[in-house]
Amino acid sequence: MIKNGAALLPVGLAPLSSWRKGYSTYQTLQFNEEQDSIEAGNFYKPILSGFLPGNSIEIINLITLMEAQRYFLVQAVDARGMTVLVGTPGSPLIFTAKFSSGQNRSDARGYSFQFTGTTLNRAPTYPF
Repeated sequence: MIKNGAALLPVGLAPLSSWRKGYSTYQTLQFNEEQDSIEAGNFYKPILSGFLPGNSIEIINLITLMEAQRYFLVQAVDARGMTVLVGTPGSPLIFTAKFSSGQNRSDARGYSFQFTGTTLNRAPTYPF
């Protein structure tokens, strides 16, 4: 339940589900939320993107596992420490990733990733 842009209750996760911490290279994590509308009303298209450096076996296994799992809710913390809940149990986000080795020796090598979806509400603050 959302009121005045804030979640009023913590999200109940499915059995065997849990929150996990993630990582993105400094200053690559970005959250955008675009409003759109159709005849039935407004909806929002959240995109949370970042960059995970490296290409180790552990990272490849993690990316493969996340691509197979597909559906996610994301708690994103901004630079000021405010947490928002992106996605809902009824409108989860989809995870995708793309590997790049870069063109030059000094380029970052790793995975650009995104969590995207369509929701009926803007991502609320999530104080839980």
